[in-house]
Amino acid sequence: MKRLKKLIEWMQELDLDLFIIENPIDLFYFVQVPIHGILLVHAKNSTLFLDGRYISAFQKEKCFKIKAISTFSVDPFKKTKMRIGFDSAITSYERFLKLKTIVKAKGTLVAQSGFLRKLRSVKDADEIKKITHACKVNMQTFNKLIRSIKVGMTEIDLVKKIKQFYLNFGDIIPSFDPIVAFGKNSAIAHHTPSTRKLKVGDVILIDMGCIVDHYASDMTRILFFKKTHPKLLKFFELVNRAKESVCTLLKPGVPLRLLDSTCRQIFKRAKVENLFTHSLSHGVGLEIHEYPFIRKTSASTELLECGQVITIEPGLYDPNIGGIRLEDQVVITKNGFKNLTPAQKKPILIM
Repeated sequence: MKRLKKLIEWMQELDLDLFIIENPIDLFYFVQVPIHGILLVHAKNSTLFLDGRYISAFQKEKCFKIKAISTFSVDPFKKTKMRIGFDSAITSYERFLKLKTIVKAKGTLVAQSGFLRKLRSVKDADEIKKITHACKVNMQTFNKLIRSIKVGMTEIDLVKKIKQFYLNFGDIIPSFDPIVAFGKNSAIAHHTPSTRKLKVGDVILIDMGCIVDHYASDMTRILFFKKTHPKLLKFFELVNRAKESVCTLLKPGVPLRLLDSTCRQIFKRAKVENLFTHSLSHGVGLEIHEYPFIRKTSASTELLECGQVITIEPGLYDPNIGGIRLEDQVVITKNGFKNLTPAQKKPILIM
């Protein structure tokens, strides 16, 4: 199993004898089935500890030994003074103390913050295929959605339609609560849809995504209803320019913070940098927000890698008139990137 092999290679580089995996998302990544349990990874003898609901379903499993979760321990390993890794980014202090008791004299717990998230950030061909499908369904849903927009409908009405249209494609659900914002509400980056009704001249911000085969999509689009707004049109041009400038830099080896600073420099020259109120990008995969996170505080050692799937989502928000955010989802390729959501270069005018 390639994913497990990659993890074991990392463990060997870090001189880890065992690694404990308990997070359901990480378990799914390695087991390919939604479960709750514990995966104890060892170079030659990995064990999956499950409760009774799952044991019978894994009787033919060849990659792992299957045991009851009530028997979880590291005692079967004869070696002492083992280095046992765990992901400290998701393990509570209470759970850490419990693990410490379980390990006892067999070894030492070694914290590895975000270890598995970094591993999951580089997608294989199958994952990219599923994410691409999710993006396609999302785009098709959006194209259907814009034909249903009418004066007087509320933000909540439009959210309901998004969810309804997803179901028309099958058993598909949103990857997050859709954001629909009319008029000045669009200046709230993560606005909660309300009963605010659509009026002529409103800008419409729609941030939506869906899950297909466990993998997520994410996209933000801007529309105007019946007529445009001069200042918001200028915002759109700036945001689009920033997004396109960042995209020209996308390739393996590029520092994450360079992408964020490139965007902010464009806004700074236009004297609107204070209106960009969030980070530039995040990874997307089994989680809607996952590593890498591209922001001002990204470490200088953090670089783009081939196979990472990320968003590019610059935005400008003025509470007096509204906000503009454009978001595309891209995959980093060997020599650059591929946009999985056809880029919006002009505002959509709904007549």
